[in-house]
Amino acid sequence: MKLVWDAIGSEFGGRHTQYEMFYAGVQFVTRGHSLRTYDWDKSAALISTITDRYDLTNGS
Repeated sequence: MKLVWDAIGSEFGGRHTQYEMFYAGVQFVTRGHSLRTYDWDKSAALISTITDRYDLTNGS
């Protein structure tokens, strides 16, 4: 029971949780960076490749 309290409720647990939250940086900054650097053209090409395999003209 003491180990669970140390991991969740104590000052150590609180500091560790905060460390994990901010390790890579502030959340809105890292999300913005991911949005800016994502390869949108490659993902659009992948979607096009997948959807081009379906033939919806004959109803099957």
